[in-house]
Amino acid sequence: MNNKVSLSHRFSRFIVEYRWVFTIIFIALAVFSAIMIPQTKIIYDLSTYTPEGGMTQQSIALMREEFDDKGSLTVMYADVTLEDAEIILDELKDIEGVSNVVFNADTDYKKSDALFNIILNDYDSTDNANATIERVFKYSLDKDTYFGGQSATSYLTRKNTEKEVLSVGIIIVVLVLAILLFTSRTYFELVVMLLVFGTATIINYGTNFLLGEISYISNFISIILQLVLTLDYSVILLHRFIEERETRSPKEASAATLGKGIPEILSSSLTTIAGVCALILMALPIGREIGISLTKGILLSIVTVIFLMPALLVFFSKPIEKTKHRPFLPNVTNFARKTLSARKVIIPAFIVIVSLACVGQFFNTYYFDINGSADIVSQKERIAQTFGTTNTLVVIVPNTDTEKEDALTEHVLSKTIINQALSLNRIELLGMDIRLKDKMNYIELAQTFEDIDMSSFSWITGISNKSEEQLMLGIIKDYINKKDPNSPIPIEEYKISLANLLVYIYDTYPILQSVEQIEQFALAVDNFESENYTRIMFNINGAVEGENTFQLIEELTNELGLFYGEDNFYLAGESVMNYEMARAFPDDNIKVLLFTSMFILLILLLTFRNLLLPLIMMLTIQGGIWINFAIQFLMGNSILFISYLVINAIQMGATIDYAIILTNRFQTTKKQLYRLKRRHCRVIEFYISHNRHLRHNSHRHRVYYGSCHLRASDFLTWNVTWHRYFSFNGNGSSCASTIIICLKQMDRQIPNSPT
Repeated sequence: MNNKVSLSHRFSRFIVEYRWVFTIIFIALAVFSAIMIPQTKIIYDLSTYTPEGGMTQQSIALMREEFDDKGSLTVMYADVTLEDAEIILDELKDIEGVSNVVFNADTDYKKSDALFNIILNDYDSTDNANATIERVFKYSLDKDTYFGGQSATSYLTRKNTEKEVLSVGIIIVVLVLAILLFTSRTYFELVVMLLVFGTATIINYGTNFLLGEISYISNFISIILQLVLTLDYSVILLHRFIEERETRSPKEASAATLGKGIPEILSSSLTTIAGVCALILMALPIGREIGISLTKGILLSIVTVIFLMPALLVFFSKPIEKTKHRPFLPNVTNFARKTLSARKVIIPAFIVIVSLACVGQFFNTYYFDINGSADIVSQKERIAQTFGTTNTLVVIVPNTDTEKEDALTEHVLSKTIINQALSLNRIELLGMDIRLKDKMNYIELAQTFEDIDMSSFSWITGISNKSEEQLMLGIIKDYINKKDPNSPIPIEEYKISLANLLVYIYDTYPILQSVEQIEQFALAVDNFESENYTRIMFNINGAVEGENTFQLIEELTNELGLFYGEDNFYLAGESVMNYEMARAFPDDNIKVLLFTSMFILLILLLTFRNLLLPLIMMLTIQGGIWINFAIQFLMGNSILFISYLVINAIQMGATIDYAIILTNRFQTTKKQLYRLKRRHCRVIEFYISHNRHLRHNSHRHRVYYGSCHLRASDFLTWNVTWHRYFSFNGNGSSCASTIIICLKQMDRQIPNSPT
């Protein structure tokens, strides 16, 4: 024990002795971290945080590889004329970073609202894509505009998060300062704690680049939690420093404070770390990232408090001393006594409330659309008022059999919740009963173009002045020589789809790339078909999550394998992402609850070496968690699933600290009362052995000596009993005075530890 105390003392003195060195190190780390903050990549598209190996991640990887998917967004301009819409179309196309803009006056203009689908040059959520969206937003400032689509959602999420971080941060700092001021002993301690918190936060925020990239959720949560924990640890050292400062110099007081405060800080942080580490075990990558991020923040808070704060206490010891003030916190002793006296009512009431709250957990509802902020949802709803609900479901299948593709499309359309399908196999050429994926030989192709108004396809005459049949024969020959030279099929029987023909013409004759009709067809082909896969886009006439939507995804997951095999199809879309998160949630919930409870219970057992106390503490805190979420049920609110998991872990891990502090204080007070009782027993024993009158009444002092072993709560009754005894025997005040004198003397001589 002495070695441990000596080691702790030497460690504390070392930190205080070299306080300037540690201060310079932390200043350097803070400057470096501030520089690195902009280098951290923040992710706002959470589709990559779905379960690893799941359908969403596979589909996104495949689409980027096969279709070179770029970002896209939909923009609706309200209360415009058709002429205005045509002007807007041209102006949107001229915006830097816009690849193409799709607008069909027949389907995309309704009730004086115009809907545009904008294709970007860059991938979703990249800096260039965000810059392009920013330019679209600036262009639309003077118009009644509503945005939708994944790229717009990611952009709006980033903007909203930046605003919320600032506003929420200001509110929290103001509230924390008010609470700290209310509980403070000196005014200047607020400056010290803000310096410690600011340093820890900057270092944590700036070192997130070590993680490669981080979601905006993890980034936001870690800052808020770090504020609370850093101040919590700072308060422990600060108040102890003020106490030590009454009898020691600033350096000695700081060293003594650190030596005594380290065990409290480490024991307090251990349960919190155990709670957040349970998040790392989640199947969802977002949970693991939050767990790692929070653990890093807690560790940096501990390091900052232990190595920087002692130096600041020494540097600012004079301002701390000079700004002492009277306590603002009222005396709560009477309230505590009343609470304790009502324990026979409070405990049963608590058990009943917790039981009801526990049952209420089974009735809570959860939502999984993480990007569902009020701003984003309101804009989607406004677009839906005119053009209907837009909830795209993408099905990707091998590009091998158009008949099978037709059968799959019809099967999905048979679902009542599906109201639209779009694919190359369903796009008709100029209203004719000919689809882009229909295959024809050169004679059929020539006949097709004979039936078309050539003025609409003026670009075809730019190739040659030959007849349609001769023209098609020459194009097919050229196509076979370049694309399929080993084909054994005679040219008269060789068939090619309209889609492939149009793309080939577009690529072969650069002069036609500026022709709008063929450019639109080429874009459609690139968007729907690759060499190996084709994709079909369906619209779900329902919310991105919910019972009906999730049932649809589950049915399609089981049924589409009948067309192409179990592993030969892919599903993508917001609803698919939410469905996968919803499926992973129950298992992750059990993991977080069990491992958090197990870790913390183990720590408490090792700390108290008692089974009952840890169980009481954990049941109390868990009851508080259940009550917290039962309130949401009573208010009719759904709970964001990731919030539920994080709060479960943090509330258990962090709140248990207060239970530990209260329990330790209870045990300490109990021991002190026990020591006081033993001292009274020794005084009485001493008095009995030296008092002749009591010696003649030995039968009485046996009885009353035995009463010395009463509980601490019986001390008052025990003291009154002895007072009555002495009065009865006529010793009166002289005996009482003797006991008081002996008690004071014994207090000086009896060691503090019970014997």
